[in-house]
Order: sequence, then structure tokens, then C-alpha cells
Amino acid sequence: MRLITFYILSKVLRPLLFLVISFTWSGVAFGQVTVCASGCNVTTIAAAQQTATATPNEVIQINDNSITNEGLSLGAVNTSLTVQGGGGAITWASSGNTLNIENTLLKPVTIKNLFLQHDTTGAGGLATFKWNGIGVGASIYFSSVTFNNTTASNYNARLSPAFVSTNQCVFDNCLFMGSSTSAHIRIENASDATQSILCKNTLFKIDASLIGVNVVNASAGPAFFSQFCTYVLNSGTIATAVLSPGPVSITNCVFSCGATEITMSGTGANSNFLYCSFNSSPTTLGTGCITGTTLAREFCDRKFYFLSPAAQSRNSGISISGITGSTVRNGVIRGNGCTAGNDDMGYTPYSPALCGGYGTGK
Repeated sequence: MRLITFYILSKVLRPLLFLVISFTWSGVAFGQVTVCASGCNVTTIAAAQQTATATPNEVIQINDNSITNEGLSLGAVNTSLTVQGGGGAITWASSGNTLNIENTLLKPVTIKNLFLQHDTTGAGGLATFKWNGIGVGASIYFSSVTFNNTTASNYNARLSPAFVSTNQCVFDNCLFMGSSTSAHIRIENASDATQSILCKNTLFKIDASLIGVNVVNASAGPAFFSQFCTYVLNSGTIATAVLSPGPVSITNCVFSCGATEITMSGTGANSNFLYCSFNSSPTTLGTGCITGTTLAREFCDRKFYFLSPAAQSRNSGISISGITGSTVRNGVIRGNGCTAGNDDMGYTPYSPALCGGYGTGK
């Protein structure tokens, strides 16, 4: 009787087992869609994009640099979404807003391992990433993303809505660059929730007379938090790292932008900066700040701005729960080798493997 039962079950279940295996192998059935010029599921972002009525694509993976003039506008999304590079230096470029978010977005979005670029001359105000309106449940997390906007009077990230929750917009292990960008990040709403916009472990390369983070209308919050970031002058003699008419929260950051690195006004104050180092000498700073640093002493690498072993910013910051002790860029463990309770300032902590000897920059 047992043998007969086993025989019947094997006949019934074998086709189902085949279906399950086929379903697993397909990739697309689980919601992943690959995009490239040839050999992928689709050839355009538009074909991969999910809508409220279509089957959700939980992962859109871009496998080559063929996406050269196509943006992505996210509105009604009925599942969480990840857009990622498929390996290597994958560039996704557009002449309009490369990534655009509307107020109908209701779910979390993750963008990772990509080089986002806006590189075509157009009307002022365009952005590599633009967030127009806020929807209940919407958030975005950028991880290991490079933002590059080379068009005058434009931005790398233009944040327009009133953010309502903590860490609703996060930039983690990112790089902001661009030779003609008016501001890398422009924050426009005066009603943002406290710590709704967070930059951590991020490098800002700022060209002369331009701005790293421009808070246009200040929230009481403060809304903008920057932790373990490095703001450096990419060309020229002076750039503004942070400009704000209201409070911000800046901790464990390194500034090397010339004579005028921060411009605070209104309800904003230099005391909003804690455990930061400055090339200039701002007054009335918060606890633990260092002034008068030099480019040659702080960095042993002028491309990635790794801290030198002689940097004043080494072991001069403060530990932050959830960041200290974690593995950050290039596999370095943040806080490793620091005095208990301390951490290195800046986006990449000192590591002998990355910067073993004192130097004036590569």
C-alpha cells in the first residue's frame, strides 16, 4: 500500500516540482528584470518599469552603459523596488531628470551601485535626481552611487517635498561631483521632519564658487543630517560646503574647501557642527571641532581623499551608533583602531592598507 501511495504521489508531484524549478530559474518570475543593449530581458528602462497595474518588478538591474538618454519616473509603485548596476562601473545617463519621484510613490526604493549622470545642456533646475512630491510610505536609499551633473544651473539632488519621517531620503557611501553643478544637494521645503535627509560616509567634490549642500528654506528640525562625510574643493580656490538659513546637524565631517566653507544664517549656527575639521577657521563651532587643517596633512590620496596617518581628523570624532563598527567603503571597519568612544572624521576612516605612509597626495 505504501509503495502504491508513493508511486501515485511521485506522478502527481513531479510536474509540480518541474514547474517550481522552472519558476526559480526564470529570474523574471520573481520580479527581477535585466536591462542592456543585447542579451537581457529588455533593452529600455521604460520596458522594465513597474506600474500600478503591471506585475511588479522588484529589481531592475542595468547591465551595461547603453541607457544614455532615458530617465525613470517613479509614481504608483505597488511593491518595494531596487534599481542596481549589474557589476563594474555602470553609467545611467539622461538629458532630463535622470531619476524622478512623484507624490504617488508609496513604497521604499533603493538605488545602488550606479553612476547617475545628467550631462546635456537644458533648462535650469534639472537634476540628476529630483523628488517632486511625497507619498505615504515612500522613501529612497542610495548606496554606493555616484552623482554627476555637468550642466550649469542644475543640481545633483533636488529635494522639493516636505519629508515626514526620519531617514526618508538617505545617501550612503556616495560620491557627488560635477563641474557645473549649482549645488550638489538642494533642499527646498521649510516643513521637513527632523533627520528626514541623511548623508553618511559620502564624499562631496565641489568646484570653485559652487555649493555642496544648499538648504534654501530651513526647517525647524533640523532636516539635514551629515555624518562621516568629506567636503573638498575640487578646483579653484574657494567653495561653500554647506549653506543654510536654519539649523542642520553635521557630525564627524571633514571640510577642505578654502576660506569660506560654511555659511550659516537665520536660525542656523556654526554650533550645529560637532566633531568636524576645517581648512578655514570658523568661529563659535560646536564641541570637538578642529580648524586650520592642511590638505597635504589630512589626505594621502587626492582622488579618493583617504585620511593620512598624520591627519588631525584621525581619532578625533565621536562614535555614532549604527555607523561606528560597520564596514564602509573599501572594506574598512569604521572605528577600528580608535580610542574607545572615538572615531575618525570623514567618509573613509584611516587604514594602513589604503594609506600606509605619510604623503602629500597621489
